[in-house]
Amino acid sequence: MELRVRRAEPSDLPAVKEMYAALVARMDREGWSVWDETYPRDFVGKDIEQGQLYLLLEGDRLAGAFALPAHDNGEGDVPWEDPSAPARYLYRFGIAVEYGGVRRPGSGQAGAGAYR
Repeated sequence: MELRVRRAEPSDLPAVKEMYAALVARMDREGWSVWDETYPRDFVGKDIEQGQLYLLLEGDRLAGAFALPAHDNGEGDVPWEDPSAPARYLYRFGIAVEYGGVRRPGSGQAGAGAYR
């Protein structure tokens, strides 16, 4: 399986929301309710507008998505060696259920799941 990464576009929003909905439903079924019906789905539209949502694609199939913003509310809490150096923060990282999305804590699975 070969995956590529590209920045999300507004036309990707329905597929991304559908992917997160399926992932949240699976998380709920497996008893790992970290996300809900609003998070992360209600945030991805703004992520796309801000150019910070990226897609993992196998061909044209959506395999995952993540936000990579340049700022974080807690970024000042970390004593960086060079506070002026650019940084990125990984948010809303989710793998589509068709690709094994949902990593249960302590399961030892190698595949990534969903993290906030």
